[in-house]
Amino acid sequence: MKIRLPDIAYVFNEEKECRTIKSEINDSILVYSIQNSSLKVSIIDNGEALTYIVLKWFLKEDEKRHEPIRILGDAWERGYGDLEWRGIVQDRSMPWYCLVSNGSDTELDYTNRHTEGFGVKVRPSAFCSWQYLGDEVVLFLDIRCGAKGVLLNGKTLDVAEVLFKDFYNQSAYQSGCDFCKLMCTDPIFPKETVYGFNNWYYAYGVSSDAEIMEDTERLVTSCQGTNVKPYMVLDDGWQINRADAPWDRGNSRFPDMRALAEKIKQKGARPGIWIRPLSVSGESCDIPVQWRLEREPRYLDPSRPEVLKYVAKCVSTLTDWGYELIKYDFVTFDIIGKWGFSGPGVLADGNWSFYNRSKTTAEIIVDLYRCIRNASSGAVLIGCNAIGHLCAGMVEINRTGDDTSGKDWKRTRRMGINTLAFRSIQNRAFYMADADCVPITPAVSFQVNRHWLKLLSASDSPLFISWNPLCNDEKIKKSVRDALIRNAEGTDKLIPLDWMENNCPCKWLLNGEKITISWFNKEISPMTSRFIEVMPWGTR
Repeated sequence: MKIRLPDIAYVFNEEKECRTIKSEINDSILVYSIQNSSLKVSIIDNGEALTYIVLKWFLKEDEKRHEPIRILGDAWERGYGDLEWRGIVQDRSMPWYCLVSNGSDTELDYTNRHTEGFGVKVRPSAFCSWQYLGDEVVLFLDIRCGAKGVLLNGKTLDVAEVLFKDFYNQSAYQSGCDFCKLMCTDPIFPKETVYGFNNWYYAYGVSSDAEIMEDTERLVTSCQGTNVKPYMVLDDGWQINRADAPWDRGNSRFPDMRALAEKIKQKGARPGIWIRPLSVSGESCDIPVQWRLEREPRYLDPSRPEVLKYVAKCVSTLTDWGYELIKYDFVTFDIIGKWGFSGPGVLADGNWSFYNRSKTTAEIIVDLYRCIRNASSGAVLIGCNAIGHLCAGMVEINRTGDDTSGKDWKRTRRMGINTLAFRSIQNRAFYMADADCVPITPAVSFQVNRHWLKLLSASDSPLFISWNPLCNDEKIKKSVRDALIRNAEGTDKLIPLDWMENNCPCKWLLNGEKITISWFNKEISPMTSRFIEVMPWGTR
C-alpha cells in the first residue's frame, strides 16, 4: 500500500470531545505533508488540552489482501515473551509498527511473497500504535503529557512521520529488517563488538569488588586470542541503596569505584556499570521535593531542567570514574508507572501530568535519552526498560526483552528466545539489539542452556554471560570460551525460520544452513508441567 493522506481523522481533547476531520492537506488544526514517501503529521495549537489523534485509511479494493495473511506488531518497550505473528485481531494494538505478510519463512522460495510495513519514523512526538483490520488501517497517536492533555502554548507540534512500504519476493524477516532501516536513518553503533560478563543472574546484587575482579580474571582468560577487549559490567548492587540513588559512591563492598574501574582495565577488560537514574527514594538521597513526579514522588520528573542536570551529573560521575559502558534502567517504569505489557493500548493512566505541560510524554522521554547521551563522554550506552522507538539513535545497544533467569530455564526460554527472534529485525537498524544474558548457574541445566549460549553467540548481537564460578567443569569452560570468541568475531548471520508459526522458534538459518533446536524437555512438555503443578498430586 502506497502512502497517502488518511481518509478521516479524529482529534480528541481532555474533555473527551472529538473533532472529526475529513482528508484535507491544510486544516485549522491538523496539517499533512507528503515528502520522500512519508506522511508528516503536525498539529496546531487550538488552545485546548489535546490528548489523541486517530488517523484512518479505508482500504481500496486493490489495497486489500485477498490471500491468508499474518500480522506482526512491536512492543512499547521490551518484549515479554509475547511477540508473535497473528491473524487479524480486532482489538489488537500494535505499538510503533506492524508487518502484514503472506506465506511462511520456513519456505526458502520467496516467489509471490508480499509483506507490507506500516510504521512511524523513530523518535516521534507521540506514542504511536496501529490496528490492521483487513478493510482499514488505523494509527493512534497519543500526544498527552502524562495522563493529561498537552498544552502546546502556541507551538505547532510535529507529531510523527508515517511510512507505508511494500516488499515483494523476499522473506518477511528480510522485509522487517529493511523496514526498520527505513524507520531509522541515523542509528549509532559501538566502534567494536560489545560482549563479556554481567554477574547479575548468578549474584543478583550480592557481590563485591573482589568477586568482580575474580570474574574479570575468568573473562579475560576466556577471551584470550581475540582482538577485541571484553566488558565486565557491574549490575545493581554496587551502590549504597539497592536499585536506588545516590550514584556518587559505592557501598562497603565497593569502597573505591574509580580504583575498581582501573583494576578492570589493567586486567585487560573494559569496565561497565548499571544505574537507575530517576529513582530517588533511598537513604542519603537529598533531592528537592519539587523535582519529583506528581504521579509518584519516589521518582524524578524528567520534564524539569534541574532533573536533567542532575541525571547528566550522575552519568558524568560514572564516566569520570573510568566506566566505558553505562547501562541505564527503569526509564519507562519509573516515568509512567507501568511495564509495557500492562498497557496494550496506552501506557499512561490516572490523572497526572509532568511539570512541563507544553511537551508530550514522548518528547520528554526523548529529551531524557538525549541528556544521557550528551553526558556520556563517548561511553557505550545500553538502554534497559527504554522505549526502543524513542531511544533509537540515542543508544548503541538496547535491551530488547525482559529478564532471562539464572533460576528458571522456562523464563530464559520464554523471554530470551522470543526476543532474539522477533526483535533481531531491529539489530543494526535501530541499534544493537541485546536479547539479554546467558545465565550459567547450578540451578539451570547446562544441557538446555548451552543451546541458548550457542545461538546468542552466533546472532551478531551483544553476548553477555552471567557465569557462576561454581559451574567450572571443562565442558562449560570450553563452551563459554568458544561462544565469546565467536561473538567477538561477529561474522555469523542468524535468521529465524519458523517465527511466523512459533513464538519460540526452533528452526533457524545459520550462515545459510538450516538448524533445528529443541527448547523443551523431551519427557515433560511445558503444558504438562504447568498442569502437574496446579493439580493436587503435583507435589507428591
